[in-house]
Amino acid sequence: VNGLGEIFAVSRDGKDLARFSADGKFTDRFKIKPNSVEDLAIDSKGRIFITDGREMFVYQSDGNLVNSFAVNQCFALIFNDEGELLT
Repeated sequence: VNGLGEIFAVSRDGKDLARFSADGKFTDRFKIKPNSVEDLAIDSKGRIFITDGREMFVYQSDGNLVNSFAVNQCFALIFNDEGELLT
């Protein structure tokens, strides 16, 4: 859930990320690259960070891939009050 109350969920097959409004109505879906999503977190700018345990993927809120980079055993994500990404 982001700061606006929108809900993000990975599809059953793990190939799409769906967005729902705060009241639960489907609003959007886009393809994602990770094969097996471990966790996701959304920063204060609305960017979506997704990890599959071996790689981090960063998407803009419209679903465009910004960047990806290798990580070592990253299975959980959260942003603290200072905007730092903790894994």
